[in-house]
Amino acid sequence: MIYFFRAVLIILVGVLLMTLSAYLSITPTIGGLEIPITGQTLAVLTICFFVRWRSGLMITIAYLLVGIIGLPVFADGASGIEVVSGNSGGFLVGFVVAGLWMSWAGSQFWRTTILKACYAHLIGTIIILMIGFLRLGMLKDFGIAWQYGVLPYLPGGFIKIMVGAIITIFIEYLIKRK
Repeated sequence: MIYFFRAVLIILVGVLLMTLSAYLSITPTIGGLEIPITGQTLAVLTICFFVRWRSGLMITIAYLLVGIIGLPVFADGASGIEVVSGNSGGFLVGFVVAGLWMSWAGSQFWRTTILKACYAHLIGTIIILMIGFLRLGMLKDFGIAWQYGVLPYLPGGFIKIMVGAIITIFIEYLIKRK
């Protein structure tokens, strides 16, 4: 019974942190399109790095479901099935796949050095961008998907990879210090 409540608490905290990170957002207009850049990728990658794969999967799926049913958990307080089925949908689905990757990587040796943590976050970021790119390319055009769905996110993605790796190593240090 305690395991169940602990698992539910981990999922709730994960969804809450992902939601809060969605509100850490800037929305520049690039080529006439508003493109939200949020803290979501940093949150999903870092959170999932420290939980088992089932918890990572449940956190990311719960996050999507909470948004689909109408709670304002996505970037800029958006919600609804139209967000997941629209232009941002591939990136949101990418959270699930990247979350699984990060949970696996975190359970292996990837948390032992800053370089390994950077690589893990880099691969997680590539997963999210690739799935988002493919989905946006199917909806629009692959040239547009690259120009508006990948390129604007690269500088922020690089920063989030570094910050995520630093947070990861710091948390790992605190865990081992106990």
